[in-house]
Amino acid sequence: MTKTDLTCWFCQQTQSKDGYTVELVNHNQRAQVVVPVCSDCKNKHTISIKRFFLVFYGIACSGFLAHVAVLFFRESAPVGSGVLLGYGMALIWIIPALILGILAMLSSLKGTKPQRYLLQYPALQARLKEGYSIGKSKS
Repeated sequence: MTKTDLTCWFCQQTQSKDGYTVELVNHNQRAQVVVPVCSDCKNKHTISIKRFFLVFYGIACSGFLAHVAVLFFRESAPVGSGVLLGYGMALIWIIPALILGILAMLSSLKGTKPQRYLLQYPALQARLKEGYSIGKSKS
């Protein structure tokens, strides 16, 4: 391995001793590519994923429960199908929760690239051009 191989792929600054292992398969052949990542970037990736789910589920569930409480305690019956009402409530709260979750996730990644950039790692790109695909074989 050269010195550049040990540089974190996500921040391009820190020397890495760790990496994300990507499993590849091409018919009956298997391969692995290790994308170098420093502990700081790996921690930021973990925190960003946790932050996304916390914000997303927090907003979506709280909003849904608030909406159900309003419907439950109001005096008149809801108009229309209950199924459509349920879909409407889900969309009203899930879309903003998704947007705010993504923003929360990106705010915790300052100074590093998101985890999806591992797909642009040159050694991985070379294997994909050889006909490999990402995933474990079925055997």
